Amino acid sequence: MRSFIALLLALTLMLTALPLTALAEEATSSEGETETVPAESGEEEEIPETGMLVLPPNATEIGEEAFRGCSFTSFTVPETVTSIGDYAFADCPNLLIAGIPASVTQIGEGILSGVSGGFFLYTGAGSAAMEYALNNDIDFTADTVYRALLIGNRYEDPDDGLENLTGPTNDIEGMTTCLESFGVTHYQVTPLLDVSGQGILDAIQDTFGDAGPQDVSLFYYSGHGALDEDGAALIGDDLENVYASQLRAALDRIPGRKIVLVDCCYSGGLLWRTARSLKSAAAAQTSSSEDVDEFTSMFMMPFTRKSRSANTLAADRYFVLTACAYDEESYEGTVSGVRRGIFTYRVMQAWGYNGKKFIAKKADANGNDVVTFEETSDWVTSQMESEWQSVQHWPDGCDWFGVVRD
Repeated sequence: MRSFIALLLALTLMLTALPLTALAEEATSSEGETETVPAESGEEEEIPETGMLVLPPNATEIGEEAFRGCSFTSFTVPETVTSIGDYAFADCPNLLIAGIPASVTQIGEGILSGVSGGFFLYTGAGSAAMEYALNNDIDFTADTVYRALLIGNRYEDPDDGLENLTGPTNDIEGMTTCLESFGVTHYQVTPLLDVSGQGILDAIQDTFGDAGPQDVSLFYYSGHGALDEDGAALIGDDLENVYASQLRAALDRIPGRKIVLVDCCYSGGLLWRTARSLKSAAAAQTSSSEDVDEFTSMFMMPFTRKSRSANTLAADRYFVLTACAYDEESYEGTVSGVRRGIFTYRVMQAWGYNGKKFIAKKADANGNDVVTFEETSDWVTSQMESEWQSVQHWPDGCDWFGVVRD
């Protein structure tokens, strides 16, 4: 209840003049002219060409195609409404934000079809509107909690046979500052350094265990990677592998939307290819571009498969972005005097932070203060091509999910 009151107040403050509009059973539009619809009282009220649509506070239902094709930018459905008909708000190209309360228990087909990529829905946890959003690739908050687990492994033990990494310390600090800065998507960050293989899996449960279907969980890893007959893996600080299939199994137990960002080091001998174990430094060998491509493909594979879990909604809502480099300089470099992962640096730039200060979001192509997953992957990929890193992402064409949003 409080969230919808807050939303309504926020939307009211955004606009200086809000025309009152009656509920429509059928919508008509005339291009270039003010749109009118018959009100329940028999009178006619104006539908705003732009701005906020205000529905009658005593409305109980919204008819099929009631406001289809209209040009307003936002609306809030009163808590007296219990049903919304098919395509009621479809094909509204300027629609940016909407509120649909949990009181709405019946939702027709395509009520928000055709909305823009930056659209954001406010609703209640477990509501019919939330289910509609999840099933129709619509970004939403339902008292959503944004959590982030950031893991950086440095391999400081000189006897472990792995080259020490200095970048992860700065990667974790930078990503923490970046993710905690956003307004709507204010991530609750858990930063961890030098985590064992089992510790990585345990940290997933510890950090995300309280997540619900409405929440967003972001997993980030900076460290060494491995490739062997069992697949692609992250290397724990104890040299134990965490295979992509294990990572997915752990994340499958977490409901909601999940973001996976992996910044692994594959420079020269740092992409380790072994039969079963990474215990011996002699197992290291120089990696090639083919090794890198194979690693990224094998790492992505578990996340691109449909789960057989009964909770397929929780299991399959993944957004994965990986970086691979086979030249050391292109993976970990010095930026403004700070050693860090180049891929991580580009991700932070995409989201509006350069490691020292906040800047314009480089990936925000349309300037709406929302950076979608697609905008992130497109911009980072374009920047990393010159760094000889093979960036991969899943899924394609995801222009609706705002990874960061002010």
